[in-house]
Amino acid sequence: SLNLALTGLFGAFISSLTGLGGGVIFVPMLLSLVKLPAKKVSPYSNIAMMFATLIGTIPHFINKLENPNTLNETLAPFFIGQVNFAIVGILVFSATCTPKL
Repeated sequence: SLNLALTGLFGAFISSLTGLGGGVIFVPMLLSLVKLPAKKVSPYSNIAMMFATLIGTIPHFINKLENPNTLNETLAPFFIGQVNFAIVGILVFSATCTPKL
């Protein structure tokens, strides 16, 4: 719905301005403004933070490393802009294989 989309945009804007994590911003907004049931707030908050994080990484893909000579030679090929995909891969693998059920 439009209300949910506007809440997501406003929450991402506030989160980026204040530096607070998205959950601190999105959970109260989803409960009070959108009136989501408490069981649905966590998944919706995580989805909103995922999109906010993906959008926030765009500048890091575009910007180059300031001093690439200081990198370990084994890690240097894994960078696109300022993002190291070796570390991203390890984090994604760990998060995927170790969920709390």
